[in-house]
Amino acid sequence: MHKVTIGKIISADEARILDKIAVEKFSIPSIVLMENAGKNTAEIILKKFHPRQVAIFCGGGNNGGDGFVIARHLFNNDIKVKVFTTQKISKYSGDALVNLNIIQKMKIPVITLSAKKFQPKDDPQMAEKIPKTDLIVDALLGTGTKGKLREPYKKIIKKINSTK
Repeated sequence: MHKVTIGKIISADEARILDKIAVEKFSIPSIVLMENAGKNTAEIILKKFHPRQVAIFCGGGNNGGDGFVIARHLFNNDIKVKVFTTQKISKYSGDALVNLNIIQKMKIPVITLSAKKFQPKDDPQMAEKIPKTDLIVDALLGTGTKGKLREPYKKIIKKINSTK
């Protein structure tokens, strides 16, 4: 078994190891890990930032699923939430899909960003909504990310980083 040093910030490799230990050694279902990550992040957001409106950008993997959990908990605390996905709803699977289905049933707005058309002038939802939000949550890429940043992530991150 790998040794993991736990501090305030851990590496992606350490996070993967901790998840593996939790699931394999302690039989904690991965959806419970996702719920805890999302719920705790939402609590930090509420305590530290006190937002009224939040835009959450969700990638296609489990980090996107964490974002869906965050959206649900913020929404349940009367925060206006909009979720932006980087892939079609039909492409989600596993724990992320479970949490996506929940927020859809809760009627939390979910907007799919088009990789081909992602330009602020082509996507009025992006151009209009990001600048008017109090907080942006990046749930785009997780510990499994490897290599160079690809589209649509590159353009989305550039737009997010250009906002105030």
